[in-house]
Amino acid sequence: MSPNLFQELRAFVPSTWGKIDPKYGDLFCTEFEMGMDKILTQHPQEISELHRSMADYFFSFRPSRENLYFKIIERFGVKGISFASLNYDRLLARVYKLFESKVVTKTISVF
Repeated sequence: MSPNLFQELRAFVPSTWGKIDPKYGDLFCTEFEMGMDKILTQHPQEISELHRSMADYFFSFRPSRENLYFKIIERFGVKGISFASLNYDRLLARVYKLFESKVVTKTISVF
């Protein structure tokens, strides 16, 4: 992950990431996953909202026709498909829309 991700998240979602004590900044910049583990250990009640706001951040990026996922779908010539993923369903659906096909996404809670 980018060493700037922590600062970018703080700026993008000040209501969640912006409230994290800056003392965690160095850890997040060098070992993002370790920073998340530290927050989970010390502030478990905050982790769900941090995950949601991080998903919003990543979803703010728009894939292009140069995107690898677009190229995969294009190569397989996929039509009328459903995606199921723990992490990439929204991205895949957005890429698939570049094909001007109808895609239905559904979020399923597993907890």
